[in-house]
Amino acid sequence: METYLPITDLKDYTAVLHEVDSLDKVYLTENGQSVYAIMSIKAIKEMEEAIANMAITADLRRAVARSEREGWISQEDLEKEFEVYSWDAALPGKERQCYILI
Repeated sequence: METYLPITDLKDYTAVLHEVDSLDKVYLTENGQSVYAIMSIKAIKEMEEAIANMAITADLRRAVARSEREGWISQEDLEKEFEVYSWDAALPGKERQCYILI
C-alpha cells in the first residue's frame, strides 16, 4: 500500500516513518508532484528481488530464442566446451545428474 504526503509533513518525521512502517511506501510531494519516496527495507528487498527475477527471465528468453534460431548444443559438446564433468548421483529416493564446471 502507498500514500502521498506533502514534503512539509517531514517536520514530523516520526509520523512519516510510522506511515512507512505500516504502508511500506510513502511518496512525498512538492507542489502536487511526487518528488521523493520513502520505503521500508522489506519493500526495497522485495523490489530488488523482483527486478533480479525479471532480468533473469529476460536473459533466459533471449537464450531460448537464440537457441531456437541457431540450434541447441548437445550435452557432450557442452561438456567439452566448458570442461564440465558429469556423473549420475543416486541419493536415497532420488536420482540426479551432477555437474562440475571447471
